[in-house]
Amino acid sequence: MKKLFISALVIACLFGAASCRSASGATDALSASEKKERKEAAAFAAKQKTDPYTGWAYVPQKKVDISNGLVRLVLNGSTGTFCVYAKHDGSADVPVLSTVDSSVSTFFSVKIGRQIYKLSKEGGAKCEARLTPYGAQMAYTVGTKAYVVVDFSFLPSSADSPLVDMVRVSVYCINIGRTLQTFGVKGVFDTYLGETTRTHFSTSNISTLNSETAFNNMETALWIRSRNENTAVQFLLHGREITEPEIVILSNKDNLSSSAWIPSVQENRSFSSVLSFENSAVGVNWPSVYLDPMKSDIITFYMSLSSDGTAPAGKEFLRELAQGRTALWNRHSANPLPDQLAEDSEESSSGVASSSNATSTSASLDDDGLSLYGGSSYEEPVKVPSSTMEKPESSKTKETNQSKADPQLDPEYIQSLIDRIDELSQNPSLAKPGEIESLNKELDQILTKLRSRL
Repeated sequence: MKKLFISALVIACLFGAASCRSASGATDALSASEKKERKEAAAFAAKQKTDPYTGWAYVPQKKVDISNGLVRLVLNGSTGTFCVYAKHDGSADVPVLSTVDSSVSTFFSVKIGRQIYKLSKEGGAKCEARLTPYGAQMAYTVGTKAYVVVDFSFLPSSADSPLVDMVRVSVYCINIGRTLQTFGVKGVFDTYLGETTRTHFSTSNISTLNSETAFNNMETALWIRSRNENTAVQFLLHGREITEPEIVILSNKDNLSSSAWIPSVQENRSFSSVLSFENSAVGVNWPSVYLDPMKSDIITFYMSLSSDGTAPAGKEFLRELAQGRTALWNRHSANPLPDQLAEDSEESSSGVASSSNATSTSASLDDDGLSLYGGSSYEEPVKVPSSTMEKPESSKTKETNQSKADPQLDPEYIQSLIDRIDELSQNPSLAKPGEIESLNKELDQILTKLRSRL
């Protein structure tokens, strides 16, 4: 569908140009804006590639630097790092995430089985920055195990306004291995706006958070906000079309960047460490899931920005979502391509997308140009029972009772089966006759039981 979408734009360009020539003998009859839009569409189509796993149309870049409305996105393909800026009229753009050391302190990680991989060149992943019709992407390849695409799409908070003041962040995690495996995603966001004020963070129901805090759900808090006198960013982590986190931790950025998948939490501990003073960050862990080969999991949340001293529009946006708004581009809206495309797909990109093109209203679910898997082909994966973090007593007791009633559902036992299958797939000579078939059959039984409990 994406290829058809871009191809249709090119055909429209050619058809429109031909019409102008037949009417006046020259393309001068086209307005300057029409010529520009058609030139951009043709440039994108000429350079575009198609992602083999997700179907996204994109143009690879060494660096993407694009703006739309209040939002600026900067992605570095050589390092795998990214940053989000709030734009200010008449003054320099303000980063809402730390830019120290090329933004390495903000990142995503993926946990495959029991192994954790930081998604960056530093972490050993193959990285690629991309320009898309709706924003930008970072694509990461973890050996022959996982393929992860982090999509940043421009979005207005209000369906009635064309002003882009939000970013929809969607993380697509695909199992490119040969066996069933568990996959988890974590994001660490090194904020710093609140470090210059008396309030590091706030939520919908807590006005001041200046010490280490953990949220086992975001149903009441709704968002994490970091702000100074003029600029603010809101991480919207609960609501319709938002993936519910397993745990959200506010802590020192060094603690969140440690090797532990879920870092230790000491309520009311300060944001200081032996390496940094009052250096706060947001850590978000989403539930792990079972993925068969070539199956994927999708995680979505939103970032809402403001740059005029007012609060971001996250509250109103969540209300619209609850009332049924679909936070996707309208396939019938004006061309949302960025204003400026790189002359060479291997060179840096810098451009400003037209706000008038940034409309967002209800979109049909089968629009592959907007929703990667359409409305019917994506199947929600089975979540992995958590055994790595403290749960409220009632939940913990319930899980313990379930494990005692059926040892086959014990998380550690399930993980041991997966680890054994992975080991045998790498070294088939270690397998006993029929062992792999037996293990796969048992995992099928476990999945059937897990689905019945959802």
